[in-house]
Amino acid sequence: MLAESQTPEVWQISTTAPVWEGKGDCADCSSYRPIRLLCHTMKIFERILDSRLRAIVSTTANQCGFVKDCGAIDAIHATHSLKDIGRKTALFISHSSISRKRSIASRVNSYGYLCESMESLRNTCVGLRCCTRSRQAL
Repeated sequence: MLAESQTPEVWQISTTAPVWEGKGDCADCSSYRPIRLLCHTMKIFERILDSRLRAIVSTTANQCGFVKDCGAIDAIHATHSLKDIGRKTALFISHSSISRKRSIASRVNSYGYLCESMESLRNTCVGLRCCTRSRQAL
């Protein structure tokens, strides 16, 4: 699979099922969240790649996105709050934007074999098809 840079056909098909959140009216659509059901072998493959990548790329204490119990919305809110404080008090507040994408890519490239893994991971997202499961289909 890594050599061909293609994923199996079955990995490109998923089913979305609504799951009740446990609060609110069960007849209200906003009380449900979508869950995407994927192929088990794809999940195993993704976990293997994830563990290999996490061994190389470390997260900082400042990172909020894709970190357990820490949402990116909190960081966005903090940034907007700092900008508002800067406007009100006429303080100069700046933030530098570091291209983490390039730094991660250079670390991964130094390991060589993970470049193919990253490409395979990208290929799992190409040509996805999804169907929605409803109560009538159950």
